[in-house]
Amino acid sequence: MAYLGSSPGLVSQRLVNTFTATAGQTTFTTTTTYVVNYVDVYVNGVKLNSADYTATNTTTVVLAEACTVGDIVDILLYFPRGLSDGYTKSEADTRFQPLDGPLVVSANTSSNALRITQTGTGNALLVEDSANPDASPFVVTADGNVLVNATNSVSGLSGIQSQVQINNSAGIAAAFVRYSSDSLAPSVQFLKSRNATYGSQTVVNIDDGLGTLRFVGSDGTNFIQAASIASAVDGTPGTNDMPGRLVFSTTADGASSPTERMRIDSAGNVGIGGTTIAGFKVSNYGNLSGAATAYSYYSGSTFQSDVTTNGIGFGTFLGTQAASFTLTSLTHFRTAQGTFGASSTVTNQFGFEATNTLTGATNNFGFYSNIASGTGRWNFYASGTADNYFAGNVGIGLAPVANNGILQLGSYGSVKALMETATVSATAATGTINYDAATQAVLYYTSNATANWTLNIRGSSTLSLNTMMATGQSLTVVFIAQQGATAYYPTALQVDGTSITPKWQGGTAPSSGNTNSIDVYSYTIVKTASATFTVFASQAKFA
Repeated sequence: MAYLGSSPGLVSQRLVNTFTATAGQTTFTTTTTYVVNYVDVYVNGVKLNSADYTATNTTTVVLAEACTVGDIVDILLYFPRGLSDGYTKSEADTRFQPLDGPLVVSANTSSNALRITQTGTGNALLVEDSANPDASPFVVTADGNVLVNATNSVSGLSGIQSQVQINNSAGIAAAFVRYSSDSLAPSVQFLKSRNATYGSQTVVNIDDGLGTLRFVGSDGTNFIQAASIASAVDGTPGTNDMPGRLVFSTTADGASSPTERMRIDSAGNVGIGGTTIAGFKVSNYGNLSGAATAYSYYSGSTFQSDVTTNGIGFGTFLGTQAASFTLTSLTHFRTAQGTFGASSTVTNQFGFEATNTLTGATNNFGFYSNIASGTGRWNFYASGTADNYFAGNVGIGLAPVANNGILQLGSYGSVKALMETATVSATAATGTINYDAATQAVLYYTSNATANWTLNIRGSSTLSLNTMMATGQSLTVVFIAQQGATAYYPTALQVDGTSITPKWQGGTAPSSGNTNSIDVYSYTIVKTASATFTVFASQAKFA
């Protein structure tokens, strides 16, 4: 039997409409429009002759004889393809690929482009090379774990299975690479929210953990943690406010779990050996122990009996000491020392701002300290009563007497190598000359003066003499000028840029310089009040 009309030839699609007829039904409407002359009709499996139906309006097929109830009517619609309807080779290669070639899934859809549902006991996805089974596959398990070089998850600490696991007997390296023309770097992020629903947000609480790096080794039976680096919330969070801390922990020899060793708090302070940071940039709560040198940065604990030499404490509070020990060369930087045991021997203590007593020792040296016993003691700015110090005064070769000078020398005392700075410059005196009293005691110009000059005495270019000197203090400076056949002299004097009339030796200001000589001008400046100075000046000729 032939098609109604011309044969469609090659077709790109065939669509079957199946109907169950009612009693006397003759008209059937197709689910889509059809091409006239490309229709076949079957009734109860028998193909009808073209004279037995009419199909001319692209939407309905009308039978010449009415159906009885329950007749099955199949209407086959053919859609012809022309020369322009085919795929090019490249298009066909991407759409219809052989099973042993590359497979590309391309979809423009709002639902899943590819879905794998595992209802059995096997993995959801296995990727391997030509070796079967592969020793290093890529696996996605039925419960969503991702495994590389493994087919099953390994139980780690406390029996927890990793959701992402990478195995390799030749060494493992995870690389995070960013190629971009900017300053941004790759990152690994640990994100924590207190909500139970994925994707929503609930603020975390103080002390909530935010992420942990754990380092674990096998003891032959189980995996045991050796160290960790953890982050936690270090204060009460708020909007755009997330204070955090880092905690470093290690497992001691003979132990099976880590102990906190160091933390960095949200203020940037570092604590060693304790969970509380005492407001210092570096705080150490460990005992001072060990047979050689012991160091402590803010120690709130004890010198142990095995400390024998070189104890060094920075910001140290030394509590009750071990009952008996020998300690040599104990150095404190800002310390409040406790009490040594009765049988302890401590020598050569050095205290810088020792706020308590350096006791029971020989050769104690204190700077801003209190040394109340022992021999060979030296204190600078001290309190208490003992030899070699008095109320902040310093005595060399004698005990200083109050109000008799800050530095006092005994009958055998001496001061050596006391020199002042002189600036020698191959410059000719002329114009306004700035004299920086903070950096020199003598200013010597070695070229012949070329004109009269004004001398401006100041502290420096950034320091006024008024700031440099206190009321009641005096300062003497010397200016030396080389003179040629024509001599010149200072016609004005300034202090901090303000003109001042000096009082000249002999009662008269010089009106000229001395030819072919060296003129030496000496100025003694006395500050009598704020920005108020009396200046005593003199001129001397040297030839």
